[in-house]
Amino acid sequence: MRAEKNVTQVTNEEAVSEALRNTISVADKQLKDVEKRSIVVILGVVAVVVLLMLAIENMTLSEIGMAAAFVYLPLVCFVAAIALFVRVLIQKKKGGAYKKTLFWAAILTGVIMVIVLGFFIAGMIAFPGMN
Repeated sequence: MRAEKNVTQVTNEEAVSEALRNTISVADKQLKDVEKRSIVVILGVVAVVVLLMLAIENMTLSEIGMAAAFVYLPLVCFVAAIALFVRVLIQKKKGGAYKKTLFWAAILTGVIMVIVLGFFIAGMIAFPGMN
């Protein structure tokens, strides 16, 4: 069979603009999904690498609870924040989307600050006379 053009059908501008808007919104969603996936991959890789580094020290099972609170979490947040800030710089240089990555890097930096300030305040409460 031969393909024939249908010249009788007229396309209105509203349908064309709606199709373009839908296409742009799908492309925007795909870019956000790629950024989200890269954040999750970076956080996962950093968490596994830090856990393996701590496992090299041959911690016993009873020490893991305290290590998770005072060593593992701040270390993962610190390394992940650095990795995400590097990713932000790379994406900004390329001209890609980086706002969500910057948000999560700032959140991880905030978690580090809260932990450090918590240790500082706890030290001041526990040892009030020391300068």
